[in-house]
Amino acid sequence: RALVMAFVVSQMLGRRAAPPTAEHRQAQETSGVVSSVSHLSNAWPRHQLFELSVFVSESERLSLSDAPPPAWRRRGLLYASEQSPPVADENVTIRAPPSLLRNETLLYAHIYAVVAGTSADPAAPNFDALGVSATVHPLVKMTKRTKVKATKHLLSGEFKDNVTVAAAAERNEQSDSEMQPHWKGLLSINLVEDFTVFPVKGVPPQVRSALTVDEERGRYLPVIFCSDMWTFNDQLLPINETTTDLTLTVSFSQISLMRWQLTAQMQASLELQASLHGDKAMDDVRRMLGDTSPWLLGLTMLVSVLHSLFDFLAFKNDIKFWKNNKSMTGLSLGSMLLNLFF
Repeated sequence: RALVMAFVVSQMLGRRAAPPTAEHRQAQETSGVVSSVSHLSNAWPRHQLFELSVFVSESERLSLSDAPPPAWRRRGLLYASEQSPPVADENVTIRAPPSLLRNETLLYAHIYAVVAGTSADPAAPNFDALGVSATVHPLVKMTKRTKVKATKHLLSGEFKDNVTVAAAAERNEQSDSEMQPHWKGLLSINLVEDFTVFPVKGVPPQVRSALTVDEERGRYLPVIFCSDMWTFNDQLLPINETTTDLTLTVSFSQISLMRWQLTAQMQASLELQASLHGDKAMDDVRRMLGDTSPWLLGLTMLVSVLHSLFDFLAFKNDIKFWKNNKSMTGLSLGSMLLNLFF
């Protein structure tokens, strides 16, 4: 209930006019020209033909001029069209670079959605700024290194996995870093399909922060959102010196604006709660949301709301009764004490 209420309140508050960004103000001050565009609309029409590419790099910034071939690519996709079904899970094998094994760098997925007939490389002659939507998503998560513990069977007297007390202590001493990289292994790509026409100063802040806007032409690009909602911490793969190949499962779908905002709000809320209560507790919440039927979740929410309402009405009637009561006639002191403690 708290997640749904927070999303509704943020949507209502987001209708207020968003202040211009620092870059926008600086550009206006230096050029002395204020854009005459009053509204922003989607740069891509319905049934726009495009292709989706995923590049994997150790750097958070990628130059397409000298970039290696994409690790995954899908052509012939249609934007906001029922004729373009979602792409099911596809596995891609990625060679682990030596710098990643030494815990010196990370790996990033550079995702490009490019209109057919154009190029994502700014140096190419057929490059169009409104034909390329891109984002970067980390594929490695840094978590605390798990200490090796020696476990001994009481009946047989043997150590589990042949890890003795001395071997466990030696492994823990070799861990020179408290944080260890873990491979996520799941890349869920979502392209937001929405054709809302926003006023230039009326874009909700949570939407404006993710939009790539061309204010001169009054257009914005579709948002690419990568969700880690269903990436559980116990499914992460530790990366060490013995790791050679990494398997990446790629999926793609197109979602609505409301679903994107709701998923992003829930993901941000779960990450905040994980920092307070731990990752394991939030993994249990994710499993509950993923494994439980939506009808059962809705029924549980309805029963919770009714239960809260009845508790409030009962408390209200108790206050009203004692406020209007002038004597203790007909009331049992023993019953009152029993109800007070039980």
